[in-house]
Amino acid sequence: MKKKLIMLVFTLIFVFSFSAAAFATDCCDGCCCHYTLTPGFWKNHTDLTESLLPIALGNIDVTSIDQAVQILNSNGDSSNGINKLCRNLLAVKLNFAYFGGSLDAADQADAFLMEYGPDDWSSLTKEQKSYVLGLASALDDYNNSNPPPES
Repeated sequence: MKKKLIMLVFTLIFVFSFSAAAFATDCCDGCCCHYTLTPGFWKNHTDLTESLLPIALGNIDVTSIDQAVQILNSNGDSSNGINKLCRNLLAVKLNFAYFGGSLDAADQADAFLMEYGPDDWSSLTKEQKSYVLGLASALDDYNNSNPPPES
């Protein structure tokens, strides 16, 4: 019993110290370190996500946790490239709000979303769809890098 208790204590210490390290934002080796989290993280940690709202995605103002989760779930239609773009841009902006950072692809996605919304996907040209999917992929790469690449 005593060995099990000791193992449990050491396990908890390890888990909590690892979790704290994963969210560290202090500087290391002379550069400011920050990390990224995925859309899945943000949709499953609603208290943290909600604390960082509101966030604008082009002309879309994300003001509630329900709206954020819907976007992080690709609005129920992941075949729509603009939904993918919104999903990944929201996660990027949540990462920026929590850890800091910037990314040219995020600025480009914002500019695109100033003119187009998810309902416009089917009317885009092949080139526009390719552009949207490229931006969504770049944002997804950023969200899945840890630490993120320099922009």
